[in-house]
Amino acid sequence: MLSRVVLGSLLVSGAAHADPTQIPDGIEATAPDDDGPDHRVDAVLGTGGAGARYTVVGEQLVLEMQALAEADRQAASAKLGLARFETYGIEHDIVTGVGLVQASSTSEASIGASPMLTHSGRSSNQHRFLSAYINDTVRFIRGLDITGGLVVEQWSNLGGDSTITYASGPPMDVDTPVTSVLFAPTAAINGHLHDRISLVAQTHRGVHEIGPNVSTGRFAGRARAFSGALGAGAAAEVSVQPVAPVIATIGYTHATSMKLAAVAVTYNDPRIVSVTTRADTASRVDALAVRRIHGGFAGFVGVDNLLDRRAVDSAPRLFHVGVRYASR
Repeated sequence: MLSRVVLGSLLVSGAAHADPTQIPDGIEATAPDDDGPDHRVDAVLGTGGAGARYTVVGEQLVLEMQALAEADRQAASAKLGLARFETYGIEHDIVTGVGLVQASSTSEASIGASPMLTHSGRSSNQHRFLSAYINDTVRFIRGLDITGGLVVEQWSNLGGDSTITYASGPPMDVDTPVTSVLFAPTAAINGHLHDRISLVAQTHRGVHEIGPNVSTGRFAGRARAFSGALGAGAAAEVSVQPVAPVIATIGYTHATSMKLAAVAVTYNDPRIVSVTTRADTASRVDALAVRRIHGGFAGFVGVDNLLDRRAVDSAPRLFHVGVRYASR
């Protein structure tokens, strides 16, 4: 998907992509210089659609706005961060943001043990997701960050072309518009036990998790135990950089509803090419290659689900080609 090319990653569990043209994520994208706020423009145009991001980074303020348009999804969001904001002698990092996603989906289902008892349905609906959040990270003592916040989300099924058929009867229209609203507090504690070791505990949207982060030069790892409405489990991920241009990552998730192992390898030489491949035990294989063209321009070619495995919620094989631009 284009969103993966613009903002995402082919590595396991959302680990950072080593691609030199990757649009940065997070409010600490760039350190400002002495001449004032730093402005950055990133854009991508490909066979799957187009996207753009504008970022302003100041000494204590970060503003980020982005938009994305794909064949089945359009999105826009804005984020404002206030870093090292001090009140009553206590240091805060405040991040707030809003987002809108308009998407379409098509699905088919057939249930039953015999032709007379079988019913099938086809749904082609429009969905809208609205979200807003605010997080405040407080540092009472050095090495201990405490975050609290609130997220509000609204999902609306705006309706569309939905039908259901019983046995050999005619298709019947189904009225599907529905709206759901979620209010959820967020909380996290990040304790730095050592310069290279930290312990994270957090809760977000009813999911609770805890585990360590470790970083030692060419090695980085993290592990999480988690629980929530969909069950409990554990996940771990390890990245190793055996030589400068190569990063290998392996991860494993063991949960009530899923058991998945995945591996990703990235070769990153800014003078030649950046290539990332990823494979998992669900027989899904993805690949992405990026080559700098001139200045801030880079071309990319990639494929999602190379083997065209049709697992649950898996999209068919998709090739994407395009150009990226980064203002610096």
